[in-house]
Amino acid sequence: MSKKTIAIDIDDVLSKSADGFIKYSNERWGLNLRTEDYEERWAVMWGTDSTETESRAVEFHDSGVVRDYVPDAEAAQVLSRLAKKYKLVVVTSRRVVLKWWTQEWLEKHFAGMFAEVHFAGFYDNLDDNLKQKHHLGTKGEIAHRVGADYLIDDQLKHVVTAAELGVKAILFGSYKWNQVSNLPQAVTRCKNWKEIEEYFAGE
Repeated sequence: MSKKTIAIDIDDVLSKSADGFIKYSNERWGLNLRTEDYEERWAVMWGTDSTETESRAVEFHDSGVVRDYVPDAEAAQVLSRLAKKYKLVVVTSRRVVLKWWTQEWLEKHFAGMFAEVHFAGFYDNLDDNLKQKHHLGTKGEIAHRVGADYLIDDQLKHVVTAAELGVKAILFGSYKWNQVSNLPQAVTRCKNWKEIEEYFAGE
């Protein structure tokens, strides 16, 4: 009998990415942001126009700072146990330019745990007409396409789409950016990796 597949996001699920991103932004551009200020719309967070935002985004992606992101302290231990029963894959929104550093980071902190790594490509090769449309893509669609039975992600839009496609959806963390007054019935929130392990113990 084949193992069921869990698709897992990297940023702010496996990695303390918002912490690292905010630290870099503050040091590089003299800002005074806090981790809870993080959001996907970097222009809003930075207070920059589209030209400056893209310039900063390119600089950030070229910096290699993602190599230094701190992994969630509990993730590797829980995933090493889940890997005995499930096939684990990564589904990430990171730009493909970060592919090598991302794979290096995964091998360093989660060696041999993931069977596949999928890059969504939402933010790659954007022209002026697509600057806003890239936010419409969701990892739920990718999780479904690669045959995942579960998706763990910190962004509500991704897990909601996954649930609509029949993938069991787990909203990770209790971050400012993923708060909602009424969580969809088909989505389960797990605030940390201990709760993730408890969730799968009941499956």
